[in-house]
Amino acid sequence: MPPVQRNVLPLMLPGMTLLVALLLCYQRYVQEPAALLELPAPARVERPQPVVAPAPARAAPAPYIIPRPQPALVRNGDFAQGLKGWDYWQHAGRATNEIRVTQIAAQPAQWALQIQNPQKQLTGVGQLVTLVSGTVYRLSARVRSTATINPKSIFGGRVALFLPPQPEQSLLWMSESTDWWAKALVFTNHVSGAATLFVHLGYGGVASTGEFANISLDEL
Repeated sequence: MPPVQRNVLPLMLPGMTLLVALLLCYQRYVQEPAALLELPAPARVERPQPVVAPAPARAAPAPYIIPRPQPALVRNGDFAQGLKGWDYWQHAGRATNEIRVTQIAAQPAQWALQIQNPQKQLTGVGQLVTLVSGTVYRLSARVRSTATINPKSIFGGRVALFLPPQPEQSLLWMSESTDWWAKALVFTNHVSGAATLFVHLGYGGVASTGEFANISLDEL
């Protein structure tokens, strides 16, 4: 008797359903993570670097220029060259033996103009110096008496500068002292031209002997 043909499809459906479920699980939990791992890594976003302005170039220091000394306005004001640059003034022209240069120090060498004035006359030396209007000057000198140390005695020493029509500028020593006595005068000149600079004794009509050193006229 021939075998009875049975419909086996209903019997196979549960197994097929289970197989499909297994395939879905495999695809979800096994294949998809692997596929995710195979994806290219996301591109790295480069952040723009902050723009830093370059430091300003440091200016090269200006070269130091050694100032050139101004030429001396008074020629041979330290009398190191004797009476060079000086002329006899007033009574000294008739009594040149009363004017001489003497050494007052050896180390360093220092010199001074010595004036003897037994005749109570205006006597000394002088020279011409050029002045410029509107310029400030300083006139300075050192003086001492070699006659007496009595401060009550009148000395009558002067260093003066005269350029008319403006008033005379002068340094005056009236008291006798054997110590060096330095004086200075700052003034504004108002006339351009050649001024007479004179160094003398006899101011006040007195007799004395003195020494003058470091006669200087400086432009300020």
